[in-house]
Amino acid sequence: MGAMLHAVNVRLSGQDVAKLFDHVGDTVLFVDRSLLSMLAVLKPPRLRHVVVMDDRSGDVV
Repeated sequence: MGAMLHAVNVRLSGQDVAKLFDHVGDTVLFVDRSLLSMLAVLKPPRLRHVVVMDDRSGDVV
């Protein structure tokens, strides 16, 4: 698979996050629901899959 996990600092500007995505070539992103609006603005070109993580209290898996 050749996958690598890296964290993105949410305090970075949108422009800096976009540069990071472009540099590393992310194709899959795990993102908290609260940050989806930032992702919509960035539109990383190589991104193929977005996994939305949601911490809803009371949900049992």
